[in-house]
Amino acid sequence: WPELKLRYFPRPPPATPSAAMGGDGGCVATRADMVKTKGYGFKSKAKGGMGYEAQTIGRVEDETYDPRKLRQIRMATCRLSEQPFRAPLVACRLGHLYNKEVVVRHLLSKTMPPAFRHIRALKHVKDVVHAKVEGVSELGGERLVCPVTRLDLDNGSTKAVMLWSCGCIMAARCLDAQKKSEKQCMNCDKLYTDEDIVKLAVDDEELESLQEELDTAEAERLAAKAKKTKAKAGPTPAAEAPAAKKAKTDKTEKPAGKPQSETLSSLFCKKSTPNSLMEDGAKQLFGCFTNKGVGV
Repeated sequence: WPELKLRYFPRPPPATPSAAMGGDGGCVATRADMVKTKGYGFKSKAKGGMGYEAQTIGRVEDETYDPRKLRQIRMATCRLSEQPFRAPLVACRLGHLYNKEVVVRHLLSKTMPPAFRHIRALKHVKDVVHAKVEGVSELGGERLVCPVTRLDLDNGSTKAVMLWSCGCIMAARCLDAQKKSEKQCMNCDKLYTDEDIVKLAVDDEELESLQEELDTAEAERLAAKAKKTKAKAGPTPAAEAPAAKKAKTDKTEKPAGKPQSETLSSLFCKKSTPNSLMEDGAKQLFGCFTNKGVGV
């Protein structure tokens, strides 16, 4: 056999894969395509890759705020005007914070929205007392800081409460650290009760329950006020009319068995004789009684 000569053919160098290319050579893979992401999905109702139209991945539901972000917004903006905080600040029984200037303006113009119907005067809100610090919040308003723990109350992660007796706002952990027998504000040493504790920036479910409690208390207050006014005014004219009519009827009734007049008595009684008439006349003149012509 003739000697076979082997030739050496070197292998070509491997091609460098592109970081921007996908597995099929033409699709750029994103995180929404490779990982199941909340809020993203197939926009078409058809299932599968083949169909009348191409499948695309995009946002299929509206974006919502998580509780932390929602608390951060409510602790940094006026609930009535949705503007950043500007001192002085006030709070209501529902745990909302307001710019006092905005509340006064709505009360004077009588343009308070129905959602804030529990605020009918300045006595239904309380001036807020908090630590004064430099700088502004993320939304450009006044910062809220706990005067006890020095924690930021407008970061969304710290739950805050207000004491209605003194108006001090602080972190909720301050009250948790106190003993149940101790009911004294850590900032101003003023006493308070459990009813004075108002949670700030609560969620929607707790807000509905607080609104129902306020509506019930307001209905009871109006009922008690109406009852007190009715008792103070006395019986109504409609109730007095039957009683007055009955009293008038009883007053005009005449006693039974007695003659109404002398004329009727002379008509229906026994006929008087001349001697009896003379006796009556003598009795009226001399004050004594005569029998059958016998005089005094």
